[in-house]
Amino acid sequence: MEATSEFGLAKAKRALDFGRMCQIMAIARDPVSQVSLARKRSWGRVAEALESIADGRQPGELDAFRARAAVGAGTSYDASWAGPLTAARILASEFVDFLRPLHVAGRVPFRQVDFNVKFAGATSGTSAAFVGEGMPLALTRQDFASLTLGYAKLQAMTLQTDELIRFGSPNAAATISADLANACAYALDYALLNPDKSAVADVSPASLTNGGQQIASSGTTIANLVADMKSALRYIDSAGIPVSQCWWILSQSVAIHLATALGSTSVPAFADFALDGSGRLFGLPAVVSGALITGNSPTEGLIVLVHPDSVAYASDQTADIEVSSEAALEASDVPSGGAQSLRSLWQQNETAIKVTRYANWIMRRSHGIVCIRGVNV
Repeated sequence: MEATSEFGLAKAKRALDFGRMCQIMAIARDPVSQVSLARKRSWGRVAEALESIADGRQPGELDAFRARAAVGAGTSYDASWAGPLTAARILASEFVDFLRPLHVAGRVPFRQVDFNVKFAGATSGTSAAFVGEGMPLALTRQDFASLTLGYAKLQAMTLQTDELIRFGSPNAAATISADLANACAYALDYALLNPDKSAVADVSPASLTNGGQQIASSGTTIANLVADMKSALRYIDSAGIPVSQCWWILSQSVAIHLATALGSTSVPAFADFALDGSGRLFGLPAVVSGALITGNSPTEGLIVLVHPDSVAYASDQTADIEVSSEAALEASDVPSGGAQSLRSLWQQNETAIKVTRYANWIMRRSHGIVCIRGVNV
């Protein structure tokens, strides 16, 4: 556990360079000034990346930051509008590594596929049998469906005051990284596993549990929980899927209940389970997510059992970063795209930092997932 903590701390420290990059981009207008400011603050790795961008070279060992010119309203290359509007491309960046352990898809080994590339989804499996000497082998057919995952875009935005951006280092860098990473992780988990999340055409995919097998919770006693999870295991088993390869995914409220539940002799009922994801539940790995809720209620928990290889998951290893202090934002959590309630960042002395990630998913085998819902603990 000590080594794991040290590893996580090291990744968090590396993620500071992402926040520092955003700070530099927000303060300085041109590449020369950006490099100079990074050197002045002794942010060597950021300065190296900025120098590579300015010189048109690849960022070398960072391979982390690639920027393009300011983006205008009419064309992609008009730098006369909005002043400091800069996009940064994060390639295999510290930010993505920092985000990965925060969301379910970064921990559960789903089948990784590429965007817009056809791959097979199994609808039935082959079988095997012993064959006597000189006797023919009976052939069985495995049926496939051709699947393709297109792009689906997830975005998160944080607003920071200009004063924090300019004078708040290193706290500003840590705040930027944490705010954006946590927002992305929550949104990804909610969309991935909430059984009420249906698909929105050309916007977002349905959750893996939407329309799949669901088991209504029979109660919150240890006996109830064991019986429900046993039913989930039997469902996977009935489909001929190896149960030993499955993972548990738990909402945070359920995880707390399991971690603190005591048996009849006042000993932990699930002694091998740990809230940090290092333990096991009935011998299978278990991860915890704070976003696994239904009906937007943190008290209605979920227990998901999934066979990772039955899930096709596509995501890029990059994140697009855009920074602006002169844009106008619609002040609404359900923006209409119109001009109503616009908020001027320049007038408010604020800087907006937006991160974009692409991810999509689909079940390769429909019986590879089951969820227990309504676990009110």
